[in-house]
Amino acid sequence: MPYDDESQRIYSYLLNLLNKKDYSEAELNKKCFDKGFENDKINLEIQGLQTKNWQNDKRLAENIVEFYSSTRGPNWISQKLKVRLIPAEIISEVLLSSPKEDVNFDEIKRAVERKYRVTDWNNIDIKTQNKVVYFLQYRGYNNVFGILNNWKNNN
Repeated sequence: MPYDDESQRIYSYLLNLLNKKDYSEAELNKKCFDKGFENDKINLEIQGLQTKNWQNDKRLAENIVEFYSSTRGPNWISQKLKVRLIPAEIISEVLLSSPKEDVNFDEIKRAVERKYRVTDWNNIDIKTQNKVVYFLQYRGYNNVFGILNNWKNNN
């Protein structure tokens, strides 16, 4: 298929972007639109890249989930996917299909103990406990107080 000059520039620009990192379809669309390219030609070029599997929203979402699942909770990961402009259907599909391996709370517990110098979970002062709660909430974990109670019971 012969390219006109603008289609070639869009295609080159998209390849240059994807050469550096993965982008969602909406991110690529926005970047090209901000550059001043025509919307119809942008969509056509992005579809061409998707047929070659050079751009895939589902693959991007799966990579993000896999990368952050060991250190971040499901709420944080979901928000990260939304920020990357991945469609809601793909987000729910990927989060539901991700392996439901139990989060390794022992590793997180060790990190918290190092960071806040906790040696005895049953005698933790309220200021440190609040810091631990905020630490876990920031990382997107649900039921933070359940996690703390579990650590106190298994101390």
